[in-house]
Amino acid sequence: MDTPRIVLITGAAVAVVIACVVFGRWYWSRRVSAWCGAHQFELVDWYGAPFYEGPRRFWRSENQHVFRVEVRDRDGLLRSGYLTFGGYWNPFRRQVEVRWDGET
Repeated sequence: MDTPRIVLITGAAVAVVIACVVFGRWYWSRRVSAWCGAHQFELVDWYGAPFYEGPRRFWRSENQHVFRVEVRDRDGLLRSGYLTFGGYWNPFRRQVEVRWDGET
């Protein structure tokens, strides 16, 4: 294989990976923001929780996406917790669960 072709293929692969990461961040930002809006929360901060963090850590399926969120409620108080999208077995289930810090 000649060098220009390798450079082109590598560049295309890198561009696809970057596009997927940007799209994923945009998609989940919209989902988390929409959930906050539906519950009249102001989203302060959020990030994707790693597998060792949050509810049912180590036992979540790949169909569940968990985010650490910090929101401001209607009274102006800050609340933090974990927001879980999806069902254990079904990746298309529109289930959303929240577990606030300090609650069991």
